[in-house]
Amino acid sequence: MVPAGGFAADQKRWIHPKYAFFLPVDVLGYVFREKFLAGLKQAYRRGRLQASASAAELSNKRRFLSFVNSLARQKWVVYAKPAFGGPTQVIR
Repeated sequence: MVPAGGFAADQKRWIHPKYAFFLPVDVLGYVFREKFLAGLKQAYRRGRLQASASAAELSNKRRFLSFVNSLARQKWVVYAKPAFGGPTQVIR
């Protein structure tokens, strides 16, 4: 759980965030993209991905890495919204 804000350096006052989420949405998109692509590469290395007929060329390691790198160059858009019902609902 992450509180909506944090203590100032002097530990005497609470500072509220400038945005409604844990991370700004652009940063969230970047972090999600990097984590997702790292997981995708790991699954490929472990042999846990299967390419269907239309994506059979991704079975080739070079082509797979080229595809993943093309995804990494794009900006990802993340849909983020506050939790329904507020903090109490989130904890439940």
